[in-house]
Amino acid sequence: WEDSARFLGTPAGLKQYANERRTFLAGEMAGYCPAGTPFVTLNEIVAANTILEDPDEPGEFPAWFELYNAGLSPLDLGGLYLSTNSGNPTMYQIPAGVEIPPLGHLIFWADDDPEQGSTHVNFTLNPLGGVIYLYDSDGATQLDVRIFGTQTIDVALGRYLDGSPNWITFNVPTPGAANLFAPPLISNTGREPLQPTAGVPVTLTATITDDGLLLPPTLHYQAEGGGFTTLPLTALGGDQFRAVLPAYPAGTRVQYYLAAGDNDGQVTTDPAGATQNVHEYIVDYQPPLLLFNEFLASNEAGITDPAEPAEHPDWFELFNPSPHTIDLGGMYVTDDLGDLQFRLSDELSIKPGQYLLFYADSDPEQGVYHTNFKLSSGGEALGLYDTAVGLNLPLDSRTFGPQTEDVSEGRCPSGAAAWVLMNTPTPGSNNNTCGLSAPIIGSVQPTTPFPAGDEPVTIQARVQDESVNLAVTLWYSATGGFVSLPMARVGSILYEATVPARPDGALVVYYVTALDEDGLLSSVPRLAPAYTLAYRAGYSPPPVYLNELLAENESRLVDPAEPDETPDWLELFNGGPTPLNLGGYYLTDDLADPTKFRIPAGTVIPAGGFLLFYADDDPEQGPDHLNFTLSSYGDVVALFAPDGQVLLDSYSFGRQLRDQSSGRLPDGTGTWQRFTCVTPGAPNGCNYAVTLPFVRR
Repeated sequence: WEDSARFLGTPAGLKQYANERRTFLAGEMAGYCPAGTPFVTLNEIVAANTILEDPDEPGEFPAWFELYNAGLSPLDLGGLYLSTNSGNPTMYQIPAGVEIPPLGHLIFWADDDPEQGSTHVNFTLNPLGGVIYLYDSDGATQLDVRIFGTQTIDVALGRYLDGSPNWITFNVPTPGAANLFAPPLISNTGREPLQPTAGVPVTLTATITDDGLLLPPTLHYQAEGGGFTTLPLTALGGDQFRAVLPAYPAGTRVQYYLAAGDNDGQVTTDPAGATQNVHEYIVDYQPPLLLFNEFLASNEAGITDPAEPAEHPDWFELFNPSPHTIDLGGMYVTDDLGDLQFRLSDELSIKPGQYLLFYADSDPEQGVYHTNFKLSSGGEALGLYDTAVGLNLPLDSRTFGPQTEDVSEGRCPSGAAAWVLMNTPTPGSNNNTCGLSAPIIGSVQPTTPFPAGDEPVTIQARVQDESVNLAVTLWYSATGGFVSLPMARVGSILYEATVPARPDGALVVYYVTALDEDGLLSSVPRLAPAYTLAYRAGYSPPPVYLNELLAENESRLVDPAEPDETPDWLELFNGGPTPLNLGGYYLTDDLADPTKFRIPAGTVIPAGGFLLFYADDDPEQGPDHLNFTLSSYGDVVALFAPDGQVLLDSYSFGRQLRDQSSGRLPDGTGTWQRFTCVTPGAPNGCNYAVTLPFVRR
């Protein structure tokens, strides 16, 4: 005798009991045999599918059907036949080795692509109606058949329960799983007001639906942990429900959840996992005063990672200027203002006046102070968001542009509104040196990028600094030693100096420094004189150009070496009448490192043709895969001659839009524009009104 409660559950529970009982009897009674034929049936059909993706052909959504093994042993389907025509029962033979586990399900794809695998049949299903047959291995004995009429998109026709003779429709298909009704769905949960105030009742609303009979839904709430009270929700019609929470005084923490059950015995809560998870609010809630205070997005020689001493991770600092300790658990930090990316640990808090340091190293497994993202030296944004009680609203953010190596940005003084560059970073402490920042050198370029022989060349630089006395110097060398030339100020931030004429073929290397009255020095390139800029007198550059790039590729181009990846990419264009061998030329995303990627020998770009490179930092995948990526928050790409000195072309860009490229129009010589129809490896043909800054060659 067994507890009768086993028979009072859902149909699925009763079915589970029956199967367990059969297994038990088979082990106890040698002669026990509940049936002598295979327990395989057609179990579910979706002839108009737009939801379930073909795992062997991503992006395709073929019709599908499901077989079910009602037996207690694995079943080898090899040799059985599937067909849509009784006059051709052997239309598709299931290959040997295709097996369904006991009480298991197996999906077949009706896509007429049997070469894709053993579960892809050589026929399709007509959404307007049809039939499926299942035959035994003799090709004559019919094991099952199902005729179906016009089908509704993404609505399944299936047995209920699995293997039973009763066929019904399911608004929520169950591919590869038991045919059960869906539990109630609670959606569009709302609260008015969102931030409740003292003495004001709170109205809750929700949409609740079910594919069967919905039982009366309920609200469960408590104040200050006093135990949950249950209230029925009021039906408003059209699947809409409402309840009203009582008013409470300021500072009261209120927690609540909704629950809905149906006649199948299935229960849904909102949020899921109640009572461990609940909605909550604090009456008259005031968000905490918490700030980003300093960050370093290009840490080359600064502080090291305490968990990995050989590493120099990016970092940022939080500061609490308030007189209260703030619990950080449940707050979020992110480098994508549209995504709550990294949840701060419940064990974290920050005391009044305290500075708290976090390592942006994408290594959260190293501890609670290590985030799951890094910072881009090309520029991006940092965001700090409140807990769920504060509706995850933003508390602070900082958007920044391209960064200088080992120079932080911080509030000056700590907690103030003003941000400054800091040559001496102060991670985890007061920004006591924040008033000192080095000069900022912008673009440096010759007025004639490719001068003729015996022609003087004027170099111009844009320099900004708060100092009145600023010494800007051009350093050049054509014979082995550097000569300094003071650069004259010819505009508000524009400085220039002229290099004497040099004969044809002479290589002139140069760099620019700026020294302010505080003794702080900047240079371009930043590692000068180890790295320099250069031109060659009388040099005629080949007609090869940076022509198009996409730095935030979500869906426009897949990696042929890794089809599930969509890497950044850039394109070169040969504007000349003959093919060009680019072997030995260089591509880079760092002007201080012009030889970062050497284009392999034998790389040829045809006349008037295009050459595509994948910026995926996976050079081992092939000669067209670069050893760097592009930052969607802004970056630079450059093409250098084989000497690694002469810059042939470059393009500096700011924040990029998802699946929109930047490119020249016309190809090679035109201005840079933004394209919503990208053309990797093909002419740029979409001329939109958004025009980007022109970059000189």
